[in-house]
Amino acid sequence: MQIYEYQALYECTWGILTDGERWVVKRNFETFHEFSSGYELISGMDDFRHCLGRPAVLDRIQYHQTSDVILVVTSPKTPNSLTSLVSSSELFGFENNIPVIVCGVENRTITWTGRGYEEFLNFELALSAFPDLHPRIGTNRFTWAMKETKDGKISRLRFETWPACDLYSS
Repeated sequence: MQIYEYQALYECTWGILTDGERWVVKRNFETFHEFSSGYELISGMDDFRHCLGRPAVLDRIQYHQTSDVILVVTSPKTPNSLTSLVSSSELFGFENNIPVIVCGVENRTITWTGRGYEEFLNFELALSAFPDLHPRIGTNRFTWAMKETKDGKISRLRFETWPACDLYSS
């Protein structure tokens, strides 16, 4: 019901429901297409991008001054067709080659004590391990990015789990 209310309230032709694995694309309150897995979504990414259509998006921006961003977080093994959707520098305003440290994790798992950390060569690799990292806002599991600077430039992004934030802040 939430997607129907959203489409009606904002006069949206398109709506997307997802739990991260299964994707349901709605057009005018009817199911337009379903992807039953992330792999199927990746395989059909070109069709997915083209079915939404640029004219519909531009019309919505012009007449309603609203738009949606669909962010598909990719891993190093993802085909190039996905990574062409949006880069982290376009979305978050920084270059992707900045190293990232995530505190409060061990072996890609959050520790309840806040101890441990993992380092990544760049933000996209960190996102592949922890897709809910966001540089500007806190999420249910992580703080927003703290930027370490050197000579006036960002040298590393640091994220903390909330248990790590409590550990380091007390």
